[in-house]
Amino acid sequence: DTLVYDGLNTSSLSTVVLNLQPGTAYTYVVSALTASNLESDRSHPVTVSTAPPAPGALTPLSQSTTSINLTWSAPSVQTEAAPVTGYRVYRDDGAGSALSILACDSASTLTTSCHATGLNGGTAYSFVVSALSSVDCDGCRKAPFYRWKLELAEPVLRSAVARVAGQSGIRVGTIRQVIPVDVSDSGYVPYLKIVHDGGALEINTRRLRGSLGKLTPKVTLRSSAFEVSLEKNRFVFHGRGWGHGVGMCQHGAKGYAKSKTYEEILQHYYRGTELRTLW
Repeated sequence: DTLVYDGLNTSSLSTVVLNLQPGTAYTYVVSALTASNLESDRSHPVTVSTAPPAPGALTPLSQSTTSINLTWSAPSVQTEAAPVTGYRVYRDDGAGSALSILACDSASTLTTSCHATGLNGGTAYSFVVSALSSVDCDGCRKAPFYRWKLELAEPVLRSAVARVAGQSGIRVGTIRQVIPVDVSDSGYVPYLKIVHDGGALEINTRRLRGSLGKLTPKVTLRSSAFEVSLEKNRFVFHGRGWGHGVGMCQHGAKGYAKSKTYEEILQHYYRGTELRTLW
């Protein structure tokens, strides 16, 4: 056993464990101490994973005057550790600024490539990629949209798909099937295959959500974690949560606040981070 915290002279109920390895599952137990150093029985063990290590070999494959295609290798994590569930690619502005501009957001897919667009010709850009790993969230079970259902008539869905497909000159006929593509282990759907009378196309779920939100009246597809089926000429989405599925769940944090400290809540959602006072 490795002692990671000795709180003999403090009654604090939390600590930060440092110097751990990324992408690794660690098991912890805690015991209580008296002033005379008598130790209680140990608690039941809990196993927690650190955040995954950085992906490797970020490499450009091809470029045009306004875009660059990148690829990278997946990081290695322990079999017992929390798996990688997605990636994010950031870039600078081409003038040496911080690498804080989101170039590709693959938070719910294991695709190890990025098509970065909106670039200026003849400009050198710097890119970095990070791996994401989802965490369980039981604190939001009583949230209003922990589970939800959305029914869309075919003409409404077709209108939203056509807004996106039309940008590439694609005409959309009556939609017959909606098929999730590359569903992640955590249930997020990055792409949808749309089978229609004029053929088939794939659409980015994030772009479809945005297009639905621009309809009149506005339609809200609350997240990309859903299953979809055709029922009585209506496309029915059974989903969970509201948002992009990355970072801290606001309703979850509210639920955990009933029994956890803010340090414990932050450590739950942002594994492997350290809280420091800067002023």
